[in-house]
Amino acid sequence: MAKYYSIPMLRYGLTLEQIKKDPESSYAELVLWYSCRIANEYSVPIHIVDRCGEEYNSDNDPYYFMLKNEWGFSNIK
Repeated sequence: MAKYYSIPMLRYGLTLEQIKKDPESSYAELVLWYSCRIANEYSVPIHIVDRCGEEYNSDNDPYYFMLKNEWGFSNIK
């Protein structure tokens, strides 16, 4: 995987040292960059949820609360 994605990662500004040290995080950054590029190209909003720090679920995730309030859902699973 690292061989295939190394050139795109370097193109987006990561260094070889960063990629070698943490390939999973480097790949995640690449996916974010691609997602943002596509959203910008099509002028659509994008919602990125970082779930690395703690476990989120429908009881503690602010995104779920916003969906419930904005769309009037009585329950979200």
